[in-house]
Amino acid sequence: MRNEERINEIISELKEMFISRLMLPYEVSEINEDVLIFELEDLESDEIETLGLDSVDVLEIMAGINGLYKIKIDPESQKEAYKTIRTLAEAVYDVMEREKDV
Repeated sequence: MRNEERINEIISELKEMFISRLMLPYEVSEINEDVLIFELEDLESDEIETLGLDSVDVLEIMAGINGLYKIKIDPESQKEAYKTIRTLAEAVYDVMEREKDV
């Protein structure tokens, strides 16, 4: 069972990392962890709220996750993890829990 308190901590840490590494013009409290991280190519950008990031930003996000948690979350094999900050936080938590058990 997931520890929701720890996931919420990871969400806050990821928001701070996104702001600093990607130079986003937001405060932590202004970022909704449930909005899409990346623009969807198939939809009009006005239809769904996103952070407006693109595939180039994935490298910065991966480096930030590695720097914070010393883990790797591959965007190719774990596409769903990169959907929202919440799904990314859950993936980070799951990987850290798996590695703790090894």
